[in-house]
Amino acid sequence: MSRRLDICHLTVLNPARHPRIFYKQACAQASMGYQVAVVGQDDSSRVPYKLEGVTIYPLPYFERLSFLRWTMSLRLLYRALRLRARAYVLHSPELLPLGLVLRVLTGARLIYDMHEDYPLTLAHAPHYPEWLRPRLSKWVRKLELFSLKYLGAVSYAEAIYLDILEAGEKAFLVRNKYHRVAPTTHFAAPDRPYLLYTGTIDPVWGIWDSLAFWNALPEDTDIDLIIAGYSAQPAIIAELRERIANSRQPGRIRLIGGATFVPYAQISTLIQGCTAGLGLYQLEPFIQGKIPTKFYEFLAAGRPLVYTPDENWDAFNAETRLGFSWSPDEPAWPVWEGIQAWQAPPPHPEHYAWESEIPTLAHLTEQVVGPPTSPVVPILQHSS
Repeated sequence: MSRRLDICHLTVLNPARHPRIFYKQACAQASMGYQVAVVGQDDSSRVPYKLEGVTIYPLPYFERLSFLRWTMSLRLLYRALRLRARAYVLHSPELLPLGLVLRVLTGARLIYDMHEDYPLTLAHAPHYPEWLRPRLSKWVRKLELFSLKYLGAVSYAEAIYLDILEAGEKAFLVRNKYHRVAPTTHFAAPDRPYLLYTGTIDPVWGIWDSLAFWNALPEDTDIDLIIAGYSAQPAIIAELRERIANSRQPGRIRLIGGATFVPYAQISTLIQGCTAGLGLYQLEPFIQGKIPTKFYEFLAAGRPLVYTPDENWDAFNAETRLGFSWSPDEPAWPVWEGIQAWQAPPPHPEHYAWESEIPTLAHLTEQVVGPPTSPVVPILQHSS
């Protein structure tokens, strides 16, 4: 007879094989001896499957504002009740009510993994009407604070989030550092030199300034540009395609993903092979003070990153030799010359490696879940 599943990660907006959720947390917990599952968006299979010791229960993809999104919590609840895990990890605030229901019905412990300051992000989110943003922001913060007393732990991806909920002994800092994934056999990095933009395709994440940097390079610069990422907003992808068509040498710009998720193994392969990365974030309130995961990724690969001038990031660069700062009102050629002369600094894994965060994750997990068990967990038959 099989025993109870130890840990189940639940996510609505993220893909099941999300870098932080699957590759970092779930895989690390599985390697500790826990029985782990992830329920999230995945179009690679319609039935549950096992990968890296973690069972994945796929949900269909949907757009951020689609009707399907608002029914997904019910599907997650149904799946979670069938799995009956000892603990559930909730990866967005809209799952907190679902978690409270699971706690009442199953007695499970709850972990809230705070990827970002969600209320602050909602207060500036362009995909919601302006009149709705402050109301959503206030409601989500109240929900987080109300749920706190029922949570076994809160894990934070950034040090600047630690004081948000005043979680006390329940608070754990589990930074979103870089975890190397084996290169995919389905995709090889191009032979030609290329600049690389990765991650969410959004103006705030720097997609327009990345194109501005490309267009500011001298016409005879021998470099391509690869944009590998995803946007849930079709209007942004449409505008991106139009801007690419009107850019300098549009035939040397390649878009990977766009309206579909790009597997993290493919992103990792591209980072390892690029000439330099582009991390030209807009310094919105919900960006300021953060050390984006992209910084860790390019440090680990020994590739320079072009980033937005910022006092905190300049200090981080002075410590780690991350790369070069640039803004659209500056010429691009000095940065390009620096990239060409770049020599990777000696590796200091403590600056960027996910492995340095695993002891904290292990302590958190054992405190909330208890010691690992070693049962065989059955894969439930898929039902819609």
